[in-house]
Amino acid sequence: MPVNTDSPAARATSVDGASIKVVGAVKQYGSMRALDEVTLSVRPGEFVALLGPSGSGKTTLLMSLAGFVQLDEGEVSIGGVPQTRVPTYRRNLGMVFQKYALFPHLTVEKNIAYPLRNRRWDREDKKRAIAEVLELTDMTHLAGRKVHQLSGGQQQRVALARALVYKPPVLLMDEPLGALDRKLREQVQLEIRRIHRVLGTTIIFVTHDQGEAMSMADRIAVMNHGRILQMDGPEELYNAPNSEFVAAFVGQMNFFRRESGQVRAVDAEATGASDPAAGAQNFGIRPELMRIGADDASGLRGTVSETIFEGANRHVLVDVDGVALRVQEPASNPSRTMGDRVSLTWDRRSEVIFP
Repeated sequence: MPVNTDSPAARATSVDGASIKVVGAVKQYGSMRALDEVTLSVRPGEFVALLGPSGSGKTTLLMSLAGFVQLDEGEVSIGGVPQTRVPTYRRNLGMVFQKYALFPHLTVEKNIAYPLRNRRWDREDKKRAIAEVLELTDMTHLAGRKVHQLSGGQQQRVALARALVYKPPVLLMDEPLGALDRKLREQVQLEIRRIHRVLGTTIIFVTHDQGEAMSMADRIAVMNHGRILQMDGPEELYNAPNSEFVAAFVGQMNFFRRESGQVRAVDAEATGASDPAAGAQNFGIRPELMRIGADDASGLRGTVSETIFEGANRHVLVDVDGVALRVQEPASNPSRTMGDRVSLTWDRRSEVIFP
């Protein structure tokens, strides 16, 4: 459902987002280092996604911002104020999690009002704040409905409204869309993005879904093994990844090694397993930047092993010396047949060179 971003209520709800700074964060669990000297800087009002696989440290970092996890080393500041020894309830943060933790026996309005109970707001301020956030999230007509009567997407919006009703300068979100189906998830992504533009609150959004991060965030911090490997805008991250891991995790990438003037395809693991020999070069090509030609053309020769139809595009898997390379073509191109012998070419200017 559309978010009303031009109404007086939406304008009244806007807040000043706070900056976030993490310096040298370390968290150890036995022999496992969940955070390994992490440093992070977030501008006021910025939408930052923490992206990585399970065990990368992204949720631990988020929980340290919230105050649920105490760091072994390092400092956290919000709005320029040190937070390391500040308890969670005094940090004035909004939080939304995958399990929304709503009260099913209460109405939408009473769920949203719950955080205001201990904040000593007067009656009129509470009433106005609830009305504003209900309108902002397009739930005014659902105010009297019990939570158990709502759809998954509607429940997600209740959780979001409850986290925003007291106008926190920072909103923390831990994989909040994981329980939604794909179509609904994409719809809610747009709603969160629109709401962020209206409010101006700083958002830290944890996800393992690179498509989710790319479509929503101003910047993305890619994490693995407790470290931030790269932090950039979505386009910079996609077009100029700084490592094989980032290249493979954000989108899809075909990997190659150029040595003594010869190019061969390699597995993603092989490029990062060891340093290339002197004079050798590791690089990658995105599937949409590769071209398929006839077997007698110049380029790397291989055999079509699979074709995957995806609406406007078709993905063609080509086996080159035992390595599966992926090529994305318009679905309007002539279809490929398994077993076809083909050649693969690309413009060298599209190569992403890895150190």
